[in-house]
Amino acid sequence: MSKPSAYDQMIFIMYSPVDDAEARGYSQWLVDVDNPYFNRADGVARYTNWRVTGPSSGAPFGYFDFLGMTGNNALFDVWESDKLSAFRHEWRVLWGRDRSLSAEGNSHAVLCRRQSAAQRETPFVAVALHGAASPPPPGYERWSVEKVLRGRSTFSFLDLRYLSDRTALDTAAQPKGSGASAFVGELIAAPPG
Repeated sequence: MSKPSAYDQMIFIMYSPVDDAEARGYSQWLVDVDNPYFNRADGVARYTNWRVTGPSSGAPFGYFDFLGMTGNNALFDVWESDKLSAFRHEWRVLWGRDRSLSAEGNSHAVLCRRQSAAQRETPFVAVALHGAASPPPPGYERWSVEKVLRGRSTFSFLDLRYLSDRTALDTAAQPKGSGASAFVGELIAAPPG
């Protein structure tokens, strides 16, 4: 288990790679190539890769990433970097559903700001996406969506609850209010510590 996240701004990236991605070694590629590459990039505080798993009530994608940034001015380094843009282009060639290389056809991304105390990262996370401005449920960490970076967003808040016990997943993955979608993710790749 790692320390609580030390960043207050992150990009939440949601996507589904091409159907045969896992058969071609997608998760191992995330561990060996993608995760180390982004974690060495300027402006990145911590980058983790997740797969939607277990009980789900509305995840419109199969995978997601949390890309924590080193500060408020890091967005340009992370999102506009020629080096990282070239890497993302390579991802679309290898794994993208949209073979025309349309970024929006492959993923959606939103810039989020932390609204509550950080939790310790564990192998599982319950995620609730919603528009309600009510306080987060007990035990959840709250993020607000500041800006849509790619694609579209139908939610204004992202609540996270890290879980180490797989038996807690059923109740943790229930929607938190009207219009919410909720799901559980399993960690695929993360930097050490």
